[in-house]
Amino acid sequence: MKHLLRHELKEFAQVLVLANTPLSLFQGLTHCSGMGKLRECSPQALSDYYNRITARARRSEFVVALAYAVLSAILLHAREGNRTSIDASRLLWGEQIRDYLERSTVITQQHFLSPSTEPKIRAMSSVSASTSVILGPDGQPFR
Repeated sequence: MKHLLRHELKEFAQVLVLANTPLSLFQGLTHCSGMGKLRECSPQALSDYYNRITARARRSEFVVALAYAVLSAILLHAREGNRTSIDASRLLWGEQIRDYLERSTVITQQHFLSPSTEPKIRAMSSVSASTSVILGPDGQPFR
């Protein structure tokens, strides 16, 4: 585990105190200066550290903030394909953060075929000269 400086821990704690949703907490933590150090650690080392600090009965805001930061780093590693088992439910918003990241992961391996012809939109005047109907490529009006 990389050694985090006092101001990095304080920054994590400030983000925790100011966050009002799981998403704002995650996004705030990922922008902290200490997140780079956490991302340099292996997912297994992060997982071991997460298990150790979340097993404590008494947790200060610094410990909870660090636990969320470590969880976020683990989930970011998992997003890149380096999965490890983690119990996100040990933290109040842990499962919501994990679910958000799982839903927002974009698969970049898929290829989309472009249509061979461009759709054409034609405007035709209807019975009244002041209104017009927009037709789609199949000749049917849009409603």
